[in-house]
Amino acid sequence: MAQARSPLAGLRLHRLVGKRQGVPGRGSGALVAAAAAANSGTASASVPADSVMLFNITDGSSVEEKVAQLLNHAEVAMVQPDYVRYLAVAPPPPPTAWVPSGVGRAMVPNDVFFGTYSSHWHLSQISAPVAWDTTTGSKQVGVCMVDTGARVTHQDLAGNIASAWNRAGSPANDTLLYHNVSDHHGHGTHTAGIVGAVGNNLVGVTGVAWNVSLRICKAASYNTYWGFFFATSDVLDCYTLCKQAGVRVVSASYGGYYVDALEEAAIADLQQAGILFVAAAGNDGWDNDALDADIQSNPASYGLDNILSVAASRADDQLASFSNYGATKVHLAAPGINVMSTWASADNSYLPESGTSMATPIVAGAAALLFAAKPDATYTEVRDALQNSVDLVPGLNGLVSSSGRLNVARALETLLFGAASDTPPATYVFKTQADIFFNFSFYDSRAEVFGVADAASCQDSCQVQSWCYYFMYRATPP
Repeated sequence: MAQARSPLAGLRLHRLVGKRQGVPGRGSGALVAAAAAANSGTASASVPADSVMLFNITDGSSVEEKVAQLLNHAEVAMVQPDYVRYLAVAPPPPPTAWVPSGVGRAMVPNDVFFGTYSSHWHLSQISAPVAWDTTTGSKQVGVCMVDTGARVTHQDLAGNIASAWNRAGSPANDTLLYHNVSDHHGHGTHTAGIVGAVGNNLVGVTGVAWNVSLRICKAASYNTYWGFFFATSDVLDCYTLCKQAGVRVVSASYGGYYVDALEEAAIADLQQAGILFVAAAGNDGWDNDALDADIQSNPASYGLDNILSVAASRADDQLASFSNYGATKVHLAAPGINVMSTWASADNSYLPESGTSMATPIVAGAAALLFAAKPDATYTEVRDALQNSVDLVPGLNGLVSSSGRLNVARALETLLFGAASDTPPATYVFKTQADIFFNFSFYDSRAEVFGVADAASCQDSCQVQSWCYYFMYRATPP
């Protein structure tokens, strides 16, 4: 991509990107026409000087060779490859059944999975039911999901999706595709449900925010070489659309290992608009602080103060084995193991997934609750409330800058009243299921067998462990 106003040899202008993108139905006909006129290799003078342009190379040069040529061009302000970034999702675990859990003073939804399986363990872990006693969200708060698209007809998403745009590998004139955000991967549908699956609707799962305006921007393309990937040109388009829609939060569950100057500038532009940018720390088990600047996980590590970088934690509040970390560049952790959410295969499909991809929308949904509770809050106030109210846990000390895991109830108190009271730990109720066979398949989790004498002791042993969702007792051997 480059910015220039004079002939550029060996290039064909493909389209304008970001704030000057040619988007059908948005009064962009002049820009599209200018781009078409420039296909001879000349960037037309009618194209605004601050345009970011995406070019195809036509003279057989490699990307590296063409970048080197353009760096010496007198009127090129900036040039870089159209970088790609990848999903921050760990290999999917098999579905697991959980028993239900509940919290003391709480607003408990009637959604099927919340009452039947503890696949909502992540919501109890962050004290979401306590937060819902204050707010369950607001349609006035927009969260932009830059991802693989979404199943917009899903029974748990349709009521909260406010708009949808497709910018994945999009040409300038893509009228037929612009609103087609079909999710051929499932990742985007999953992350959208974590943020804002409709709550208390008697079906499926519950988002962190029951009520929210989800803005879906499909940025992921696919080819057989890279699989699903996010090109700079497409995420820049999405960031512009998010800003134009007036969202308060962007959720970004992807990353790459290079400094993308155009992306960093676009996120800085979101910062100027007061938008909080929640980003996945990455799934390589690396220390983002120790990586060289040109290979750190971005966009999570750019260092802009509207960015919240999120690590993934387990039910026992240890860092997930795959999660990146960093004492300064990663800010807080959130649950990222076996998180149940909406899936794209049907309007009533659900699956558990693991990754910093899952932890990130949990924090984005928490931010949406805070903006709903205090509509005039700045991104700085919400960011600080989320970081300063974490549950401090030894397993995260030195691995994230806050040394803790998200607690959205405490974050709400901090935002609204300046400080959080000590919230009691979650307490659990147990559902007895006799003669049921469980196939235990845990991703990055652990189980222990307690040598206890009776069922009551077995239950007591489990109840004091934050990660223990089953206890089993057999009166006679084996």
